[in-house]
Amino acid sequence: MRLLNEKRSIIIDEEKRKDRSKADAEDYSNAIFTYLTLALGKLLDYNSVLTSWDASQGSIRNTFSRHAYAWTWDHAEGDVMQERTSYDWCISSILKSLEGISERSSKSVNITIGDAAKPPSKYIPNAGFDVIITDPPYYGNVQYAEISDFFYVWFKRTLKDVYPEALNSLDTPKTDEAVANKVRHGGSKLKDQFYESKMKEIFIAMNESLNSDGAFILWFAHKAGNAWSSTIHALLESGFNITALWGVRAEMERSLHISGKASLRTNIIMVCRKHTGKGGYIQDVLSTLESTMEPRLKELEEYGIVGPDFIMGAQAEALKAASQLWPLQDPEEKLTPHQLLELVLDQAVGYVTNYVTRKIAPQITGVDATTKFYVLARHLYNDVVPYDDARRLALACLGTTGEGDPVTEIALDTGLGKLSTESVLGARTKVLSFTKPVERYRKSQLSTNEGAPIIDHIHHAVALIEENKKTQAEQALSMAGAVSLDVLNALYQILQDPSVEKTNIQTLLLTISPESLITARATAKPRTPKITDYMEEEDKR
Repeated sequence: MRLLNEKRSIIIDEEKRKDRSKADAEDYSNAIFTYLTLALGKLLDYNSVLTSWDASQGSIRNTFSRHAYAWTWDHAEGDVMQERTSYDWCISSILKSLEGISERSSKSVNITIGDAAKPPSKYIPNAGFDVIITDPPYYGNVQYAEISDFFYVWFKRTLKDVYPEALNSLDTPKTDEAVANKVRHGGSKLKDQFYESKMKEIFIAMNESLNSDGAFILWFAHKAGNAWSSTIHALLESGFNITALWGVRAEMERSLHISGKASLRTNIIMVCRKHTGKGGYIQDVLSTLESTMEPRLKELEEYGIVGPDFIMGAQAEALKAASQLWPLQDPEEKLTPHQLLELVLDQAVGYVTNYVTRKIAPQITGVDATTKFYVLARHLYNDVVPYDDARRLALACLGTTGEGDPVTEIALDTGLGKLSTESVLGARTKVLSFTKPVERYRKSQLSTNEGAPIIDHIHHAVALIEENKKTQAEQALSMAGAVSLDVLNALYQILQDPSVEKTNIQTLLLTISPESLITARATAKPRTPKITDYMEEEDKR
C-alpha cells in the first residue's frame, strides 16, 4: 500500500516535468493509481482463505467464484513471486481489459456515482436519454454490498483521497441496496415487499429520464419465482411495456454457480418503451397468445434454446403480450393484475407443454398427467426442477386450477420426487428433485394397480431389471400395456448419459416387444379382487 502511494507522487512529478498542468498531472496519476489498485484487488481475489483449487482446469478459483463467501477447509493460493500468479499478472490482466474497453470507446464517457432510485438529472444536467441499459440486481441471489466489503477495506486505504465521495464510510452502504435480504429487511414477506418497491422506484426514475421515443434495455436472467415476478411487476407498474425480447447465451456450463443446477444458461434481453395504453382485459391477452405463441416457440427452437431457457423464452413472449394491455383487468373483478399476470405465465407453460409433447413424443399425448409431467420435466430440466416451474408444468399437465398444490398432487404424494432447497446463483431456491426408480421401489412408493400411472409401472420394471429380474420386469410392464413402450422410447431419447435409469430402459427396450407384453400379461398373477369390484358389478346390474 505504501509503495502504491509513493508511486502516485512520482508520477505527478514526472508529468509536471513534461509541462503538464498540476491538475492534468494529478488526473493522469489518479487514473494510473486507480488501475494499479484494481490490480491489487485481483491479487487479493486470488489469494485468500476462500480461494480453492479447480482440478478440472488445473488452476485456482477466485474468492467469489460462487458469488458469495463460500468457506472451504482446503483453500489454495498462488505464489505472488511467480510470473503467472504475481502482481505483474494482475496488472497485465487489467491492461488487457483496459485496451479492450479503449478499442470499443471512440468518445469520452462520463462516470457518475449516484442513487439509481433518483432521476439522473440530479447528477447529470439536462439528462434526457435515448437509451438506458441495465443489468439489475437479481432479487437476493448476490449480496453485492457485503461482497464488496472484501475489496472496500483495501481500496479505501489507497483511493480515499482520490474518490472521497465513494469511500467516506466505514464499509459499503447497505440500507438502500436493491436486493432482497430477509435478515436486513425483517423476514421473507418484508424482503419481497422491499425489493419490489425499490425496483419500482428505480424503474420510475429511469422512465422519467428517458426521452419519449427512447428505449429501456433490461437484461434479466434470474428465474426464481419471486425474483422474476417481482421484477416484472415493478417494471410494468412503473410505466413500461415490453416491445421485443432476445435470448443471449451468457453463462458457461462449468460456472460453479450454475453447474448441475436448475438454472438458466440464456439471459433474456427485454426492450421496453414508455407505456401509453390504458389497460385491457385478460381475454384479449389470451387471444393474442393463441396467434403469437406457436411461431415464437418455433423461433426459439431454431435458435437452439432448450430446457429452462425454452420455458423462460415462452414466458417472456407472454409478458410482452400482457405488458401491451397493462394493467390487466378481470371482467369478473375476482383477480388482481398481479394474479392475472401469473395466469398469463401459467398459460405460456401450457403452450410449451403441448408443443414439446408434439415434438419429442406425440405418441404419449393421451397418457396420464403424472407420466406426461415426468417425461416433460426430465426433457426440460433433467433431474432437478425449480419449484415455480414444476408448479406451472404440473398445472398444465393436470389441466386444472384447483386450490391444492399441483406439485404435491402429481409428484410428492406419488413419491415421484421430493422438495429440497438448492443454491442457484447464490440464492436458496426450492426445487423438486426426482426420486430414482429403485428408491421408489424399495420404499413401496409405486402403485402397481391397472389404473396406476404408466410411469409407476415403468419404474417398477426398471427397478426389477436393476435386480436382474427380467420376467418380473416384463410382467410389471405388461400392466401398462403397449403404450409403456412408447413412453420408454421417449425417455430413452431424452434422458442424459450416463444414467443408470437410461441403461435399464435400454435393456427393457432390447428385450421386450409388444407381443411379449401380451404373453406376460396372460401369465401374470391375477389381481386379488377387492370389495369395490363387487360393488361396481352390483351397480351395473
